[in-house]
Formats: sequence, C-alpha cells, structure tokens
Amino acid sequence: MPSLFLLLPREIRDTIYDFYVRSNGGYTYYFETNQLVQADGNKIELTLVFTCHQVADEMRGLALAANLITFSTFFLDATRKHAGHYHSGYTWKRTGQNLLLKALALKLLTISMIQLASERYPIKTRGQIRHVILKEDYESAAQPACHGRGFIPFCLENPKLRVERIVSLWQNAFPARRKRGYHYGSVESMDIPAPDYLKSNKLFSRAITKFVGELVVECLLLSSLGMPECSFTLMLDSNPIPEATTAPFNVLQLLPKPSWLERRLRKGYMYEQLPKAIEGISKASSPIRCNISPGSPPDPEALEQGWPMHETAEFETEKPLPP
Repeated sequence: MPSLFLLLPREIRDTIYDFYVRSNGGYTYYFETNQLVQADGNKIELTLVFTCHQVADEMRGLALAANLITFSTFFLDATRKHAGHYHSGYTWKRTGQNLLLKALALKLLTISMIQLASERYPIKTRGQIRHVILKEDYESAAQPACHGRGFIPFCLENPKLRVERIVSLWQNAFPARRKRGYHYGSVESMDIPAPDYLKSNKLFSRAITKFVGELVVECLLLSSLGMPECSFTLMLDSNPIPEATTAPFNVLQLLPKPSWLERRLRKGYMYEQLPKAIEGISKASSPIRCNISPGSPPDPEALEQGWPMHETAEFETEKPLPP
C-alpha cells in the first residue's frame, strides 16, 4: 500500500521537507569532531531521509541549501604546532623561500588529504550550500587578510553560494601592541607568564590603517581575481563595544592627500585606494559592511595638523572586553 504522505502533492511535500530540515540558527562546524552540528550544539537529525528512496531523492541537498553554515576561529593545543608550521611555511614563501614551502607542503597537505576531501565533499554536495559565515573573532595564521581568495573556486563552481566574512575589530583586526610573533609551544613553555605577556597592550593609532586597511583592500581585490559579484562580503564587526569603536575607526579616514613624496614619508598612508574604499562602505554596491557609523569627515586643517601626531595616539579596550 503506498504511503499516504507520498500521495500528497509535491509542492506540499516540499514545504514539509523545508520545515523539517530547517534548524534555528542553522548549522555550525565543530572542529574537534570535523562535523556539522545544530547551532545549539545538538546533533543534526535527518532520519526522514532514510524512510524510502523517493523521499531521499526529493530531500537530497535540501538541508545544506536551507541552513546557514557558520565556521568560527578556534584554538586547540593539539593543532597549535601544525598551524605554526603552516604559518612559517607561508611566511617563507612570501620572502622567496619556495623550496622550503614545497618541503613543508608535502608534509602538511598530502595528496591523500586532498583526495579524501574531494571524495568526502564532492561538487554535487558542495553545490547545495547557499550561505556560509566565517566568524573570525580571533586572529588566524598565514596572512588572514588573503583568506578570501581561497573561496574563489567554490563561488565560481556554485554561483548561488554567498560567503559572509565577519571580522571582529577589537578581537582580531585592531592590533594590540606589536606582537612578538606566534608562539607555537604550550602556554607553560613561554618564557614569561601569560598575564605579563599581555600587560600594557594598547591599540596604537599609527597601526590601525595598516592592519584594517589590509583587510579592506584585499576584499576589494577579490573581484579582479575572479570572485563573482555579490558572492563575498566583509563585515567589520564592532561588537561588543560599538559605541567605543567610532574614534579608532575614524583613524582610517584621517588619510591626507598630499604630494607623492609626502604620502610615502607618512607611516600611516598605506594604500592609495583606502580613503575611497572607506567612504564607500555605506553604499549598497560595496562588498564591505560595518555595524558602526564611520563618522563625519574631519576638518581639513585639523586633518593636516593631527595626522602626523596621530591624535588620539592610543586606545584601550572597555568592558566586557579584557583590559
């Protein structure tokens, strides 16, 4: 006897399928198990798929298409050394040491790993994904500003895919006092206690343009590298202290337009197109968004007087962020 459910019109079954697979908050990638889970941490239940071949065919790929998928930065002691080696290899590549990179790459990314990823996530499966969020509330290794380039092949093969990169300004993009470099060993092996290592870390105005500007300019370059229009967006996230973010963010606008020589003598003038990019953030056509008001353009005279001194010279975090 045929199932009463399958006697329903296909349009009604599709509505039922959509309601069944949708999860509040979508799916979240859990690194330790290399699996997707529901946003609340519970296991994804799709037992309806296994009722019969027809239902399985009708539901194929629907869960991935209907749910937002969020990836977040993570830290594990077990992967610290591996990430450090990858970061070192990438850094050497940028300085011309390609032979070292190739030697490291064979150990860190083997042919079997690539084949396994291709078999586990074939194009037929990847093509069902519609919306991915990259939540970067901590700094990543290996030139994080350039990470958007890695999504170009996936957006080309899946025109419906939308990737939203959310970068925390205070916990990621805004640099606290110049870092000594990445430490790949355990916390216990650091030569100074962790609290002292972070003591007196401040956000210096002269460094804001370099770090945030790199993210902005790199995002704008993606279209020239092949990223389809509207496939990738960058969100500069001011949470959890948006009201305290306007002043340091305005440093990005304090970019004078003097002569060619003067531009290159000023440390803060890093990117030729950055002022125009910052002005365009509020426009719908820009792939860059922010959840603060960029503020009003400063007085030209104050601009010329204040820029060399970088007034205000430094900023501190506010609660609930650590000092």
